[in-house]
Amino acid sequence: MDPSPIDFIQESTKWVVSQAQHVKLGDKGAFESAAASLVESGATTSIPSWLDGDFHFFDGSVATYNYIFVVDALNFCFWPSESGLEYDVLARAVRSVAQETPDALSPSALSKITEDTLQLWFPRDTDLPNLSERCRLLR
Repeated sequence: MDPSPIDFIQESTKWVVSQAQHVKLGDKGAFESAAASLVESGATTSIPSWLDGDFHFFDGSVATYNYIFVVDALNFCFWPSESGLEYDVLARAVRSVAQETPDALSPSALSKITEDTLQLWFPRDTDLPNLSERCRLLR
């Protein structure tokens, strides 16, 4: 059986998790106990699907991983914003790139990304804070 995306994520992050000093995953039993407590109390919640809304990208290929990597690298230091720049604007902008020019999110393209190119991914009137740092992180 082929490995699932979850298997790939767990395997590829195993070293990082083992080296973490400031954040640790909790005791699995505590998670199960908290979940059981919520069920017993009658609490209900629904976990939204990745595809709920119109801002996430998924096509089942490596382009999906590239999309997630780029959104995660760019998603810092401006939420919420008086200018209206929020997570959904970021996610939609990167989704458009993934749909229209998927190679733009490839590692080889990201290694050469410029501030001008990154700024072009966003609506014309969007002032993307920390632009040079965001480019550095993508490279």
